[in-house]
Amino acid sequence: MNASEIIIKKLKSLGGHVDIKQLNGNITDFYFVKDDTFWSSGLYKLIDDGYLFNMFDLLEKESQRFENRCIPKGNARKYKLGEVGCSIDTAVGILGYLYYKKETGDSIYEPMHVIAAVLEWAGIAKNKRGYIQF
Repeated sequence: MNASEIIIKKLKSLGGHVDIKQLNGNITDFYFVKDDTFWSSGLYKLIDDGYLFNMFDLLEKESQRFENRCIPKGNARKYKLGEVGCSIDTAVGILGYLYYKKETGDSIYEPMHVIAAVLEWAGIAKNKRGYIQF
């Protein structure tokens, strides 16, 4: 079962809405927008019908190319896509290129605080300061 299937199954078992603790101790909600999309108030602004669950699969797959399957989170608030802190070698950069389909130099949203918390909540990865370990 891939990451998205695990998360969808667990979220459905809890009625489609759950509160999740982030690494900093804050609580964020996590819920279905449609059957194949999700949202969290921790993500600031709802984009279209929310995020597709396949973003979790992209990170899980890409983790295989990192030592110990540890992906640095990166920082899209401080860096533009392609810069050292937001490159294809960071989780946020992976999403920028493979999920958002953006190009080098573009600005992207910073969802990692919520995405990493969801991965931990689902038992798929460890949410550590600065990286996610699958």
